[in-house]
This record gives sequence, C-alpha cells and structure tokens, in this order.
Amino acid sequence: MDGLNWGGGRWGAVSSLFNSCLLLKAGHEYPKPPIWVSPSRVVALGRSVTIRCEGLYPGMEFFLRKAGHPKLQNQSVTDGTVAKFPIPSVSQGDGGNYTCDYQPMTDKNRSSYLSDPVEIIVGEPSYPKPSISLLSPSWGVSLGGAVTVRCWGQRRGVRFVLNKEGRHFPPVDSDGFGAVFPIRNVRWDRRDARPGSGDGVTGGSPARGEQQPLRLGAGRQL
Repeated sequence: MDGLNWGGGRWGAVSSLFNSCLLLKAGHEYPKPPIWVSPSRVVALGRSVTIRCEGLYPGMEFFLRKAGHPKLQNQSVTDGTVAKFPIPSVSQGDGGNYTCDYQPMTDKNRSSYLSDPVEIIVGEPSYPKPSISLLSPSWGVSLGGAVTVRCWGQRRGVRFVLNKEGRHFPPVDSDGFGAVFPIRNVRWDRRDARPGSGDGVTGGSPARGEQQPLRLGAGRQL
C-alpha cells in the first residue's frame, strides 16, 4: 500500500509550501508598532522633526523604512521601548510615507508586523498659521465620546492635517476656508495620563507648520 509522499513529487512540494507559510507566520510574534512624527508631520523646509517607533519591550532593534527607498535605517534600544529617528533639517526629499518594525536584539528570527504608514508633508512657510477650535461639544467630552475639531485658514482650496502624537488622522480638503475632523472614542493618552489631560491635537496645512495646540479635556461621564 502506497503511503503519503512527503519527500518529493506533487505532495512534497505542497507540504514544503505550507511549511514555509507556517514558518513565516510564526516569525511575526509582535504586533505592529505605533509610529508617529513630532512635533508635527506637517513641517516647513529646514525645520527638524523626529520619527518615533514604539515596541513592547526593551532590548529591541528597530528598522525605519521609507516608501520608494530600498535603504533602511536601524537603531538598537537597550533601555526603553521607543526608537527615535531625527531629521535635523527637513528637505523636500524627506517628505513621504514611513513605516517601522522591530525585532529582539538577541533573536533575529522573531519580529513584529510592519506598522501602519505615517506621512511627512513638507511645504513652504508661505501661508499664515491656521486656527483651531473645538466645534462640538464646546465644553469638552467624556471618555469614549465623540468630538469635532475645526481648522481654518485665510485661503481657499488648501488641505488641512490634524496632528496628534501617536494617532493619525487623514488629511481633509477644505470646504471653503476650513475643514472639520470628527474624533470618535476619545481616550486617555497613556503618554500623558494624568487627571485633566486628554487628547492634545494641533492643526496645520502643507504650506505651514503647526499652530498652538488645542487640548481636549477628557473626563469621566457622571
């Protein structure tokens, strides 16, 4: 009676394929890391920004990747969980999408999934700074609630970007002179988790850096 042919032929090729898939899946043992740009992902030429990538544990090696560029940057973090990739003087070539991932410094066979992309938008400082306000509710918001932030400027036909460290909002084209950003499920910021603090956000346009931040006070609902 013929047994299963694990070593060769059609079945052997299929088993090798499945083994490869299992090994690939087993290699990604860590979730995709948060990635963000500070002080803002909208930046004027010549200004400085820092891209940060956060892992779960200390002792990780981080890799920063830029879309369209095969070369990556790496950084080992022995004490702490956040890698910092500074750009001291931003040029037009620094604009684009960035992702990151990480792996233990002592085990190259284990790694995280790739992060979501974050975009650096580079522009000329030719427009005045935009304004930002809390549209609704104007008194604040309870944890888990929803709020709307409004940004507006002095010119029509521009694109606005809402900035929040560790959280990404897609750009919005203006409906005249401004744009609105709905924020759902407001939560405590674990990087600034103290009573009276909440989501601190800033607004900007690609032609200008950010303006003074607007802090959302997230309180418990009574």
